[in-house]
Amino acid sequence: MDRPEGRARFYGKDNVLLAELGPMQGVHIPRGFYYWFERAGTEVLELLQTEAIDKTVVNRRLDATPSKDLARDIQHI
Repeated sequence: MDRPEGRARFYGKDNVLLAELGPMQGVHIPRGFYYWFERAGTEVLELLQTEAIDKTVVNRRLDATPSKDLARDIQHI
């Protein structure tokens, strides 16, 4: 099995840097928290996202659009 690669930067409100993470590192972001992320570096970014659902809470997505165009980093499968 190949080792995960890449680094990611996670930003919060007002583009405040929350964390820069490498392989096998993680961050907990509560539901409803405003954030966005980007690849940090030139390696392919591999990211695993997991979510928990509470059926008593309204599930709403917050769209956080970074201040720059990341279209060049989007990979379509």
